[in-house]
Amino acid sequence: MTRRFLPYLWTLLFLALAILLSIAIGSVFIPATDLWQILFAWLSGKPLPEPLQIFAFIIASIRLPRTALILLTGAALGGSGAAYQGLFRNPLADPYLIGVASGAGLGAVLAMNVRWPYTFWGLMVVPLAAFISAMLTVFVVYMLARVGKTVPTTN
Repeated sequence: MTRRFLPYLWTLLFLALAILLSIAIGSVFIPATDLWQILFAWLSGKPLPEPLQIFAFIIASIRLPRTALILLTGAALGGSGAAYQGLFRNPLADPYLIGVASGAGLGAVLAMNVRWPYTFWGLMVVPLAAFISAMLTVFVVYMLARVGKTVPTTN
């Protein structure tokens, strides 16, 4: 193996270790030996012994979905950060650069000042208001930054 792939290998190993720790650690600690037995039983299709079925239920219903959501969130944040840095051609660009985070915070605070009913849409008002106000902030900054028909991204 060449030295060029060594950083990727280390990153993959650390990611696998973080995933295993995320599955094992929680309010109920699952020992590493039990975790391996459960994972190998799932992969081979063998039935689990009775004491491990409780751990298997915790892993399948709580910890694996949580870990998958964490992985997706990290990937989305990494992708959006790379998009910002590519758009502005600045390796230090972040959502605070043009005020998107502040606009989202303003929308969330305005939505929190209203007493919404305790329903699905009542609970979704704050994130939706934050998203909409972030998009409005991007639109306002984009309109203010226009020079003629173009938007310069560099100085």
